[in-house]
Amino acid sequence: MVVSIVLATGVSSWLVAAFYDPLNARHAVGYRALQHLNPEEKFSAVATMLNEDAVPAMIDLFEASSSETIAGQCSACIHVLHLTEMSGRSHAVLVAHKNRKGELVGTNQMDRLHNAFLNHEKRKEGTIAVFPFTAISPYATMHQDICSLALEKGVPFVVVQFPRCDSGANTEVEKAARSIVPQVISQAPCSVGILIHHGLTSTRPLLSDLFLYSVKVFFWGGNDDREALTYAARMARHPGVRMLVTRFLMQGEEAAAEGKDLSWDDVIFKEFVRETAGNERVTVEQVAPQDINDTVEVIKSIGSECDLVMVGRVQCAESTLEEMLGKWVETPELGVVGDMLASSDFANFSFSVLVVHQHS
Repeated sequence: MVVSIVLATGVSSWLVAAFYDPLNARHAVGYRALQHLNPEEKFSAVATMLNEDAVPAMIDLFEASSSETIAGQCSACIHVLHLTEMSGRSHAVLVAHKNRKGELVGTNQMDRLHNAFLNHEKRKEGTIAVFPFTAISPYATMHQDICSLALEKGVPFVVVQFPRCDSGANTEVEKAARSIVPQVISQAPCSVGILIHHGLTSTRPLLSDLFLYSVKVFFWGGNDDREALTYAARMARHPGVRMLVTRFLMQGEEAAAEGKDLSWDDVIFKEFVRETAGNERVTVEQVAPQDINDTVEVIKSIGSECDLVMVGRVQCAESTLEEMLGKWVETPELGVVGDMLASSDFANFSFSVLVVHQHS
């Protein structure tokens, strides 16, 4: 009798763990990825913050994501979620600091992080809408707060702050904070961007009215690179954004390009070129490295004036990046190129890195 009860309990626990999906993300209707959205649709995202370190970088990212509009028309809607580790509470809490009327509530639980985004909203005079939230929960379940909010708001994009890889402090807290990222990637109902910032300060004053932003995009191909390029196309409309897109061609691909059928990568790339034709702020180049060393040199040629580097998390299999460099990767959740850009090799640069994972 006792054995039967123990077996039944064990089996039922396994079934619950295997099939219970608290986020119900698997049953979300439709695609929640930037590539499948109408380019004219208002940009919306959930921005998750662990601390104030990346606030300037995150604000710059979303400023670049908003297009030039008629005064008073909103072009970007950002749900800012401050993640706070739970201590002394019996249950997790998610606090919304704006009600449906747009009035601030629960201000006693707001902090400088929230206020920085709200001040930016005020300066933009209605062209960017900010909705602040606070999630108080253990690190082990923070991904559920992020994914649930993304599902509720129906956003196509979530940006997760990644603890700096060059901080030198490999503490248990840092490990716990980094563990959020792979969970969000696997369970989010939309595409995910992982934001890494090398320094505490931006190269451009945060309160400056003049927004000048230099973006570098690396493109090999594959779902994630296509999503990154789609996001870059949206940014390219901003009058303050300058952009350089580098497409890497595999050996022989350049010579065979004219005689082959267009791949999905070709279609997306050619569409980007068509959309940005005549935009003097956007430069597109195609390179054909002879070997992996040439590829690495191109990646490392990022100038000190760059503000943001964008790349897909996983590149197409033909790129051989995983095969050649995979064994050196220390943070697999960032992918091969993302791991390289987030490493201490770039610690003396102030640019941010956005690693993009497309929801499928």
